[in-house]
Amino acid sequence: HAVPKTSSGKIRRSSAREVFESGKIGRGGAALGLQLAHLALSGFRTQAGRRLRSLGDLLYSAWGYGSAALLALPIWLAIVLAPGLALRRRVARLSARVLFACLGIPLRLEGSENLRTGGPSIVAPNHQSYLDGLVLTALLPPDFAFVVKRELEKSAFARIFLQRLGALFVERFDAAQSAGETRKAQEAIQAGQSLVIFPEGTFRRYPGLLPFRMGTFAVAVDAGVPVVPVAIRGTRDLLRGDDRLLRHGRVTVSVAPAVRPEGTGWHAGVQLRDGVRAAILERCGEPELG
Repeated sequence: HAVPKTSSGKIRRSSAREVFESGKIGRGGAALGLQLAHLALSGFRTQAGRRLRSLGDLLYSAWGYGSAALLALPIWLAIVLAPGLALRRRVARLSARVLFACLGIPLRLEGSENLRTGGPSIVAPNHQSYLDGLVLTALLPPDFAFVVKRELEKSAFARIFLQRLGALFVERFDAAQSAGETRKAQEAIQAGQSLVIFPEGTFRRYPGLLPFRMGTFAVAVDAGVPVVPVAIRGTRDLLRGDDRLLRHGRVTVSVAPAVRPEGTGWHAGVQLRDGVRAAILERCGEPELG
């Protein structure tokens, strides 16, 4: 005849009311031994279900990493040896789609018409996981160069691969601290190239949109090109932070209408940043951490 309480001892009012209204209070209960057996069985079911889910995650993760390992060298060779940047990017797009198909992870692109801006542009996605670049490679048209961190140049395998795809390596994409890096991006845009830049610069294990660095928006204002907000949902659940366990799930990429810079200077960059951030927050399904 227990009254349901919280762990701190407060009465769970709604649960207690349900018990009262059901008429169960005051009735005779089952024998103590049966009640204990029921509790033990309930706990066993919970623990067994948790262990089975963990085993399933381990098996799926092993399948995922095994598939990636088998495909890595053939994909690397196909992209590195393919003639012409356009062909290499198409091969990369097809390869990313094949990999996600092998993993059984469905990808969905919403608002693809917003990517057509009539000229060079900057795609600014939120950053949830190491998988984000692969997802965007699979879903975006093969017309964009990724801006990536310079640390990836230390690995010859990654450096050659990314160079062949036309990636831009930067040390720190922050307008206040790396004028040389932003100038490199401006030159690429002036040459007719569209870019993908993650304005957060990094990601965390916990959900939420981190503060945006101003480099992306300073480049857009100086070059006079629009910024296309892109919201990625689902990759954090697949591969969370530095966790190496890969999980199954769905990924959705939502493309918002392009935001064009109004005016010049730092104030125009701040306005552009705020407009892009609002569009991503509306679609990413995660809280504001900025």
